[in-house]
Amino acid sequence: ASDWALGTTNFVTTSASGLSGGTFLTVVQTLPPWVYVSGANGNGSWEGRGMPTYRVGQMVNITAINGTTIYVDRPAYYTYPTSRLASHTPFGVLHGAGIEDIALWRVSDVGGQVHNVNVFHADACWLKNVSSTNAAQSHFHFSCTSQCTVDRCYLDSMDDGFDHTSGQSYGIYTEDYNSDMLIIDNIVKGCRHGILFQGATAGSVIAYNLIHYGHSDDVTFVGADMGTHTAHPFFNLYEGNICNNIWHDNTFGSSSHNLSYRNWFRNMSEARPSGWGRYGWTVKAPSWSNSLMGTVIG
Repeated sequence: ASDWALGTTNFVTTSASGLSGGTFLTVVQTLPPWVYVSGANGNGSWEGRGMPTYRVGQMVNITAINGTTIYVDRPAYYTYPTSRLASHTPFGVLHGAGIEDIALWRVSDVGGQVHNVNVFHADACWLKNVSSTNAAQSHFHFSCTSQCTVDRCYLDSMDDGFDHTSGQSYGIYTEDYNSDMLIIDNIVKGCRHGILFQGATAGSVIAYNLIHYGHSDDVTFVGADMGTHTAHPFFNLYEGNICNNIWHDNTFGSSSHNLSYRNWFRNMSEARPSGWGRYGWTVKAPSWSNSLMGTVIG
């Protein structure tokens, strides 16, 4: 076996048995020293597809196999050393499907882990020009996906008859492993969190979105419009967004190497004009190497 080196699209495994070209693959590794799975509220053990110590990884497609050398469609975000390159798990996916030009309206709050759209085990899928009003846990949920897009959608959770407590009324919400997402040119209104990443969501672009009127059930609190919440989102770009704020928190572990570039973090919410929590850009230990450039706060 060999390291999967930064920027390369191939690595050597001890066995390629059961793998073939076109297979969708999760490449994960045991925890490097800069990833912390425990935070202020616990360890988020539900992340990692039942492997809570595997919080760094990528979703890729196999393009070819030569002996034990595996070639994939996306380059490594950084060098995954052999000593930690612990697993590559194949599974079936939905490929190249989309939902466009449709309006969804949830008429009652069923609570729990229910999503208006649930994108699960998917590659190169998309949501475009979808209007979604009211949500249980989230409007759009992604788990174990690669190269999926959310484009020009409108999400509305202004109705306080729907639960806005922890874990409810999220906008775009990711869990487990998601790679190379594009979330662009969307409007999110009235959600507890507009765009929230959990688990190993990585290598994604969140650009030119408007998130406003964000609020929770606590009338004194202004929550995070965008954020990383459970170990370990990394190498994501937030560019050109207008929202209240972004938090790289320590609730269920760390995040790293996320860049906020040319955003306007307004440090307020129209729904909670006097609430506490008005922090335009927040990074809490043990998150690190998160960067801010060219951004207006306030």
